[in-house]
Amino acid sequence: MVHIPNRTMDFFNAADFVAFGLILHISNINEIEHFNDLEKSWKTFQNGTSIFLITVYSFLFAAHLFSQANPGTINVDTVRTISMILSGVSFYLSFSVYDRISKVESTP
Repeated sequence: MVHIPNRTMDFFNAADFVAFGLILHISNINEIEHFNDLEKSWKTFQNGTSIFLITVYSFLFAAHLFSQANPGTINVDTVRTISMILSGVSFYLSFSVYDRISKVESTP
């Protein structure tokens, strides 16, 4: 029988915020690509920003996994804080995309 010591679980986990950010940006790319009425430069900027942030989230997720596999090598609190801040920025960007698309849809 394997004995596992008592462990606590963090209320906020970096992987949760990373997943939230990834979902937001993948949704942004999907929504933007289905609209032809939007300005080309705006679409390009939003897609580029989403792809860049997906890459950053991938590095954060890799850092989180590495910190779980090798405790003490990477500061888990720093990865969690960066993930939380970045997911807030991603939420703001996603809201701006949603707002812009909503205005295009409601225009006759």
